[in-house]
Amino acid sequence: EPGPDADQIESLFCAAATAPDHGRLVPWRFVIVPADQRARLAEAFALALIDRDPGATLVQIEAARLKAW
Repeated sequence: EPGPDADQIESLFCAAATAPDHGRLVPWRFVIVPADQRARLAEAFALALIDRDPGATLVQIEAARLKAW
């Protein structure tokens, strides 16, 4: 928040789905993360980083968390 309402999100998805896909990455997949779930996403990002890089610094881990916000 603040963010687009449901109708605006629908319009955004329709526009995005018509964009050229030069990397042939179809089918499209859109994920909406509700505001009340951002903390869980932040922790998932941090844990994924630690899993990929056990030597990640606290600064790197916090930067990964911040990507959810």
